[in-house]
Amino acid sequence: MEEIYNRLLFNDMIFNLIFGGLAIAALIVLWFGGDVIKVKQKGVVVREIKLKKWTRFILRRLVPLIFLPAFGISIINSTLDYVKKDYLYGEGKMTRYEKLRYAEHIYIDSKYYNLPRIYRRYFSSKNVGMTYKFVYAKRTKLILYIEAADDSTDSF
Repeated sequence: MEEIYNRLLFNDMIFNLIFGGLAIAALIVLWFGGDVIKVKQKGVVVREIKLKKWTRFILRRLVPLIFLPAFGISIINSTLDYVKKDYLYGEGKMTRYEKLRYAEHIYIDSKYYNLPRIYRRYFSSKNVGMTYKFVYAKRTKLILYIEAADDSTDSF
């Protein structure tokens, strides 16, 4: 089981490092970017849009100040979960299930837990009300292993 936990945490850490790093780089470019946005077609500048004073402040300063710490904390938390291997055990009743376009959210005892892709096929709105035992990462709330607490259903 330890190998599966490590693999899931490693994949989550790599994902956060790559896409969080790209987002941080984009925010830094935005911070130091110019006041004029150039619209190009086939390498030729078609028009230039000069940003107004408040738009410049919001776009160049406020947006990076809000999102830089968020991406940084996400990267740090996933890395710490992988390095320290702080696993917690939980048990509770699934209270809500949401299927979104690119993700599925499950709530156990009204708390959100991050469900990896390998477990998503086992969950649907029919599972609301079932009791589960699970192991999850302390900081990211990533479920590493989950099984039904009832003996009437199969574990995965």
